[in-house]
Amino acid sequence: MLTITIGPKKGVVITADRRYVKIFPAFIEQQGETVRLNDYARSGEIDHVEILLVQENKPSSTKQRLELAQGHEKGIVHFLNRYQCEQNMSFDCYAFATMINDLPQHAKLHALTHWNFEPIRSLPKAGQTIFLMSAFDDENMIFAHAAVYLGSDLFISVYGAGGQLEFSTLRDMIRDFRANDVLLATPRT
Repeated sequence: MLTITIGPKKGVVITADRRYVKIFPAFIEQQGETVRLNDYARSGEIDHVEILLVQENKPSSTKQRLELAQGHEKGIVHFLNRYQCEQNMSFDCYAFATMINDLPQHAKLHALTHWNFEPIRSLPKAGQTIFLMSAFDDENMIFAHAAVYLGSDLFISVYGAGGQLEFSTLRDMIRDFRANDVLLATPRT
């Protein structure tokens, strides 16, 4: 099992597509040392993952285990085994959202075939997927980012093409991806 620990203090990173974003740092234990998740040197297949959140303003030993929605652990494990630290430019936040929701991989232009959308004005339920949209002009919206809500004001996603697994708040994602609207995206059955 791989344990990912999310630190309480945000930092700024540069994504593979050269965007400056604010995220929570993620760490793992590897060979007895604490290393950043994005420096993780895979040494074998991961079979399970757990995510722990260090509580802000509490002792560092206070960690909250985040419950992953059914099937989401499988998607995260698949990403870590196949895409983490690979900088595969064909895999982005949208591909991660479809994978973690067990949908077939497809181009964004086919999103309406695979997803139902509705506006969302508050935090979703843990396990739900959101799409951030940016205004292209007065009539059209364009896709900006996709993320899955983990609870505790924390989202998981892949930041940009070839990106790594990142953890952020909705507020930071709206700012960093210049989004004007947030949609709840529910997989069509």
